[in-house]
Amino acid sequence: MSATASHPSSSSLPVSPAVALASGLLPEDTLGRIVPLEGAINFRDLGGLPAGDGRRVRSRRIYRAGLIDRLSDADVAELAARRILTVLDFREADEAAHAPDRLPGDAIAITLCSAGHDSPDAWARQLATADSGVPFMEAFYASTGSLAVRYRPFFEHLLALPEDRALLFHCTVGKDRTGIGAALLLSALGVPDEAILADYLLTNTCRAALADDMNIPGLLDGVEVKPQVARDLLSARPEYLRALRDSITQRHGTFATFLETVLGVGETEVRTLREKFTEPA
Repeated sequence: MSATASHPSSSSLPVSPAVALASGLLPEDTLGRIVPLEGAINFRDLGGLPAGDGRRVRSRRIYRAGLIDRLSDADVAELAARRILTVLDFREADEAAHAPDRLPGDAIAITLCSAGHDSPDAWARQLATADSGVPFMEAFYASTGSLAVRYRPFFEHLLALPEDRALLFHCTVGKDRTGIGAALLLSALGVPDEAILADYLLTNTCRAALADDMNIPGLLDGVEVKPQVARDLLSARPEYLRALRDSITQRHGTFATFLETVLGVGETEVRTLREKFTEPA
């Protein structure tokens, strides 16, 4: 999905972070990018990923996560120490009401919800009789027509981020809306598709403890689905991110065209993003 790299075939895509580490697609300290907070879900630093041209994503500038409503006092202090003072929330209003963010006092919280209610968790009622959640999730990731509502302002806030602040973006589990945002940003920064996918799949490592936990606020509330469907909804799978990439290619031809025409991120903005968020490796 990179603006400059060609897409690898589906058979060449790594299927696990372990494969990616072994093949050099992720830095050796990948697990060190996971921030060990007591009360957060799937919280990690995007820094260290290869960004092409001998560069890498800068550490301690951009973070992604799931819920951050249960942060301990020590967690909040850690966010403040890392200067994570701009927080972009991709959740819908009712999800945020279930689990309001807990942040440092001087943090700026910004909600980037959709025009409608496009959370895959909220759509789960449609899956009450389904045997698999994979087709549903693929359709969600392929629904790129409405991405501008949420991700155009996402890039605007990234471009405007002061040098003395770090930015966190999150949703409920930190997989779908957050995963799409991470994939779009990393592609703009020149990170190769294989490394983007491998980083996306780290969600499965981060949320391993949640594999049987359906008590996440706002997730599957009052909805009964089969265990396999629940696993499909909670898991990061290569085919989900591939559906996003394929939809962008089919609709816009190239990722660079999509960035400029849909998200307002042209060559000048891409150059600014790379100057702000990458560094020599």
